[in-house]
Amino acid sequence: MKLLKYVTLLTLVIILVSACSPKNMRADKETVEVNKTAEAIPVVTKDLVKESVNEEVYVFGYLEPTDSYFTTPFSPGIVEEIFVEVGTHVKKDTLLFQLEANSLDSSKDKDLLQKESNIVNAKSSLDLQMLSLKQRENDLELRAMSLTTTKNNYEVTVDLFNSGISTQVELDGALNNYEQAQLNYSQAQLTYESTQLNYNSAQNSYNNALENNSISVNDYEDKYDDLLVVAPIGGLVTEITVQEGLMNQGSTGVTIIDDSIMILNVNIMEKYIHEIEVGQYVRLSFDYMENEKIGTVSSISLKAKAGYYPVEIQLENSDNTYTSGMYVEGFIQTKRIEHVFMIDKTSLMVDVLNQESYIYILNEDGENVRKVIVELGVNDGKRIEIKGDLAVGDKIVVIGQDFVVDGQLVVIQDTEEE
Repeated sequence: MKLLKYVTLLTLVIILVSACSPKNMRADKETVEVNKTAEAIPVVTKDLVKESVNEEVYVFGYLEPTDSYFTTPFSPGIVEEIFVEVGTHVKKDTLLFQLEANSLDSSKDKDLLQKESNIVNAKSSLDLQMLSLKQRENDLELRAMSLTTTKNNYEVTVDLFNSGISTQVELDGALNNYEQAQLNYSQAQLTYESTQLNYNSAQNSYNNALENNSISVNDYEDKYDDLLVVAPIGGLVTEITVQEGLMNQGSTGVTIIDDSIMILNVNIMEKYIHEIEVGQYVRLSFDYMENEKIGTVSSISLKAKAGYYPVEIQLENSDNTYTSGMYVEGFIQTKRIEHVFMIDKTSLMVDVLNQESYIYILNEDGENVRKVIVELGVNDGKRIEIKGDLAVGDKIVVIGQDFVVDGQLVVIQDTEEE
């Protein structure tokens, strides 16, 4: 019984080994190849042509605003009202929020009342000095008249004395009167000049009081303006850290970004940097946008970092299409290559195991395709240059290439022309 079981098991092993022999495996493989070749696969082809293409540097990054501004009041105060929200686009000088004016009103009333009192006092002092100056001016005029009279009298007395009409006593008396009049006039003149100085001082005090009041008024106008926090630029409100009813200490406010022009900062290898210039156009691609956009190289750093040069690309954003943080890919042209074969990347097949790239081309009989190994060259993001056993007019399989093999029988569904 055991012997029968052993013979049966051995027979099964021999059958399995025979079925798995190389000869049988080759036969199965040939059968598969024949089946693949025998079954026509529908494909779409496209004529291969030579064309010119731009060699480009691929870059990527995230959009940033041109600038960012944090706006806060110059003085602390309680936030009374906020007029904008995050995401609001504002124009320059748009009112963002304002502080309460209660404490400022009280301070202003007290301060300006004192300034007005100073003006009244200074004006009163000026009026008194003006009256005193007028009195001193009148006194000086009287002294001048007295001086003139005594002088004339003295001169007449001298003539009379010389004529023997007046006595020495009369002459001495006239002289004394004249000299006293001179002394009185000098004293009146000194008093007038002193009063003039006092008047000028009072005038200056009055002018200063007026000026101080004007300065205070303007200062309070500025302080009231400070209560109204306005946008320093036009842009997008991205953050609001103030809250109504709470004290603003200068560390809170509103952040606005200038998003009229967006910036893409990238790094370019040094071997390409001399082929790029400021003002050069850049093709930009966004995942969610069907059409490419055009940016401009705005600056190129003269200092490299680890072999890469920082380059800034600007993108016009007057219609607010783009926002900060958007991911974008770009292509900067470095040179133009003439007369090369370019195909869509989707038409290219890659053998990862053998590390080779290839395409399928329709044979001249129009019934079978052949596998052509190609070398790769430049690419523009969607298309790539291929080199190999190729000729203008070759029909490359662009749809259905994933389902065919070398020598595959195919049926042409459509042919795209370049």
